[in-house]
Amino acid sequence: MRATEEAHRSLRAHNNRQLNLAAAGVTLDARGNIKVDEFLRTSAPHIFAAGDVTGRLMLVPGAIEDGFLAATNAVQGPTLPLRHRSRATRTCCRLR
Repeated sequence: MRATEEAHRSLRAHNNRQLNLAAAGVTLDARGNIKVDEFLRTSAPHIFAAGDVTGRLMLVPGAIEDGFLAATNAVQGPTLPLRHRSRATRTCCRLR
């Protein structure tokens, strides 16, 4: 079970610290996540971040919504705020 837990943990890890984001003016929090405001704008006002790199819920539906908001705000200006809400989602699989 230990190997499975380690594999799972490695799949969910991001490498923000290795990207030298400070050179672009992007700030990380203590856990290495990219800090964003309610519009998913980073500390560099022209850079937006979405998905796992922000440390929010690491699930596909949330990442899709974050990506849409970040892209919209990057193109149209910060107009769509991030709404912290729960979404009912499900994942289905068939065991063989």
